[in-house]
Amino acid sequence: MFRSREGDYPFVSAYAIRWAFLGSLTGLAKILILNHIKGMPILNTFYRVMGARIGRNVLINSSNLFDFDLIEIGDNAFIGGDAVIIGHVGEGGLLRIRAVRIGARCTVGQSSVVFPGATMEDGSVLGALSLLPKGKTLPAGTVWGGNPLHEIRRPVAGPPAGEGAAEA
Repeated sequence: MFRSREGDYPFVSAYAIRWAFLGSLTGLAKILILNHIKGMPILNTFYRVMGARIGRNVLINSSNLFDFDLIEIGDNAFIGGDAVIIGHVGEGGLLRIRAVRIGARCTVGQSSVVFPGATMEDGSVLGALSLLPKGKTLPAGTVWGGNPLHEIRRPVAGPPAGEGAAEA
């Protein structure tokens, strides 16, 4: 089976042609099946079979994931309706493919786009209709949104677990 590999490939190369053919088949599956099972556990199973690493208790409400074997989504994450997670761009005659990592407890808002090489550290949030540029990292626990992307909120520091409770 064909697997995506990180790297830069000329548009006219055996690798890029195989990649495009698989993308065409995926597009057909999206139209015929995937659009109808968004938000269902069987969609996660499909993405896992295709090579994506998806944690437990993840809700994916989108059929717009591409370059499956380069996508990693941590436990308890949420991918909003029609969000796009994509591991490739075309630039300067090259197909550039990079991994995308979404940590545990992350939220990707509705209709947002996560580009190749982007990382969302644990507990970070990308708001609805936002764009996470290629290669950008959202620090753990932060909230970001918009296009251009800007930080909305930093993590709130609180007492460590078990501390700060009233003494009996």
